[in-house]
Amino acid sequence: MSIDQFRRTVNAFKKRYRNIEPLVLDVSDCKLSDEHCEVTGRFEVCFSTEDEHLLKTGTWKVAYHYWKEMDIWMIYEVYLEGIEF
Repeated sequence: MSIDQFRRTVNAFKKRYRNIEPLVLDVSDCKLSDEHCEVTGRFEVCFSTEDEHLLKTGTWKVAYHYWKEMDIWMIYEVYLEGIEF
């Protein structure tokens, strides 16, 4: 997925809700190996629409790859348990 596609996907998800309130965002582990990094944890978030509040809890993971040419870490995987983008 390109950066633009990723942004469009995230923004479309955010537009479904009136408010997204992170209640808990804990980091449980960070693994760094050469040019790869994986950070995992637990989340608790309240998603609100006009009519309802939905509490979601679960684990999350973000994986990065180091891009030498730009000297930055690029996200290549995002996982939020129970949340479909």
